Amino acid sequence: MRQDQDLHVVLLDLAEITSAPAAVQALEQSRLMISRHTDWRSAVNECAGQRPDLAIIACRNVDTELSEICTALRYANATGEVYPLLLAPEHTLTGELVAQLGCVAASALPENWQAFARQAELAALSGRRVLRRERDWLANQRAMQLLGAAVCSIDASSQSCAPPTNLRHLLGIDGRKQAERPLMHWRDLLKGLDELGRARLESSIAMALDDGTQFNCRVGLSERLDTLLDCHGTAHRDRDGRIHHLILTWQQLRTQNAANSPSVLPFTGREHVSTVVPVLERVQQQSSGSVLFFRIDNFAELCRTLGFVTGQRVLTTLVERISDELRADDLVLPRGVQNDEQVTRIGGAEVVAVIDGLVESDSVNRVRERILARLRSAFDVDGRRIPLKLSSGSACWPRDALSADELVVSAALAADYATDTSAAGGELGSEHLKNARDSVRLEADLYDAVLNRELKLHFQPKYALDSGVLVGVEALLRWHRNGAEWVPPDVFIPIAERNGLISSIGRWVVEEAVRTQARWFDMGLGRVKMAINISPEQLMEPQFMHELIDACAQSQVPAASIELEVTESCLIDDSKRTIARLGELRDAGFSIALDDFGTGFSSLSYLRSLPLDVLKIDRSFLSGLGTEGYDPGLLACIIGLGLTLGLCIVAEGVEEPVQWQLLGEWGCHIGQGYLMSKPLAEEAVLPLLQEAAWPGFKSLSA
Repeated sequence: MRQDQDLHVVLLDLAEITSAPAAVQALEQSRLMISRHTDWRSAVNECAGQRPDLAIIACRNVDTELSEICTALRYANATGEVYPLLLAPEHTLTGELVAQLGCVAASALPENWQAFARQAELAALSGRRVLRRERDWLANQRAMQLLGAAVCSIDASSQSCAPPTNLRHLLGIDGRKQAERPLMHWRDLLKGLDELGRARLESSIAMALDDGTQFNCRVGLSERLDTLLDCHGTAHRDRDGRIHHLILTWQQLRTQNAANSPSVLPFTGREHVSTVVPVLERVQQQSSGSVLFFRIDNFAELCRTLGFVTGQRVLTTLVERISDELRADDLVLPRGVQNDEQVTRIGGAEVVAVIDGLVESDSVNRVRERILARLRSAFDVDGRRIPLKLSSGSACWPRDALSADELVVSAALAADYATDTSAAGGELGSEHLKNARDSVRLEADLYDAVLNRELKLHFQPKYALDSGVLVGVEALLRWHRNGAEWVPPDVFIPIAERNGLISSIGRWVVEEAVRTQARWFDMGLGRVKMAINISPEQLMEPQFMHELIDACAQSQVPAASIELEVTESCLIDDSKRTIARLGELRDAGFSIALDDFGTGFSSLSYLRSLPLDVLKIDRSFLSGLGTEGYDPGLLACIIGLGLTLGLCIVAEGVEEPVQWQLLGEWGCHIGQGYLMSKPLAEEAVLPLLQEAAWPGFKSLSA
């Protein structure tokens, strides 16, 4: 008995080849449900009525007529192609011939029919997988049309794309030009967006095509101000690690119709009036209250894994559960408003609820936590248990904001704050709210800073402790926000790491540092090493090493003049892979320095296995050095450990003459810090490069 009769195969035997007893027995015992035909017209008719997983054509002669038969079988079914497998004498089969016939595969007439039956099973299973993927794709296409969504692909080499009809409609592109111009440059795709959104999205797409940075960007349309679109970009690489194409997924998030115009929630058939903002505006005029904000943080991942249809049903269930939890017996609801009118979806995976008259923090948080507990319980959709990652926040009027829009933003910021700080409350005080808003503005300005080249490199000199000679500089990133306000690196670097900008920034730092070193070589000042900080993400990028070597080759800078500084955090996730990568860089001629030693997860086994040249002692170990009560034992131990391993020892944060003297006595080789020089712009560091030694060294030696 067959194990799987769903594998439907149409067998067209043009020469009674499969009627031999061995063939009949092997095929009957296989997992295939075979419909046998000797006339090609009847085989085509069956394929037209029920699309099979596979069509097998057995023949003894390969001629022009066979090509017509293959074509007729392949395109018989209106829902999609049928995939033919050709059986013919071995001497008639060539790769070119099979391709011309339109067969997916070909095989010589078998001597072992049981082996052929297994081959046919695999081919039919492959065909079945293709059919399922096609059905899933069509279902997703229908779902995307319902959701106002579309997908297009940008070719990285040609920078072109062929937007589908629904995307052209979504972006307001003239559909009449599609036939005459199916391909367009991706920048032309964005012409219908508002000016600010277009500039930001252009920057994100260009960055993704350059370094693979994933992004999510919300933009508006210049002609339809009531429409908001979400664009998600994911880069795909080839086997060599080069970016091959960029997939853009677009979704229409909002169309602001009249306040009371009803619409039908997808997949529920239930009428819903999106009245949260009008409700907010009405109740704000006469009372106080709160806004609760809920967001599914893994919504994009759910949609990519389970499909847009399931994602939309998850959102619908989310709205219904929140509505069910807002009970009139323990909450003062907006007057004259039904329970399901005060909860609505406002964005891709964001839902807000309005509560009139509830402003006490403890009461608001109790309600919010009760709703979260309900949302985190078993969340089943279509028989699937859906894992949700949720964040939530709240804001009250008139304390936190006066306008409806600012209230929702404040609640969303509270959700971000609670996530970032593991806070339980999900509510921000006035000072925290201001800080959160400043953080959001700072993140937006950082995108513009990268685009407008506001980031600069400064250079801090390093001096040999025994001679005072300048032996190197460390390239340090500096940002003067909008050309004025200085933002510390420990503020904007974590933001860059969180939003995916760190790779682009890191690439620019490497290129700019190498270009600077090349200029110094041309001026006869290239005797010092240029130290560059490398982030863990940057270090493990497949193309990083090639880009670094190419940058040095183009600028004619020897690898030996570049020192790469990494931190112990590089070793946390994949130490073996990291050690191998560092070894490759060292073999290429670059020096490797372990930065901020002693502040992370240091161990002697790591130090012995790492391909290191330099050990940099964190400035925290120098704090208090030379003062009464300071115990130098640990610092001396670190220096001794480095010396035992044969490493060059660099001390950061040298600020006092006594620190210079003691470090030198204990065997430390190099110092850097404000005692000698703060980080300087290139024009300010050039005179120091021309000096034979640090001018203050003589006074220390006296």
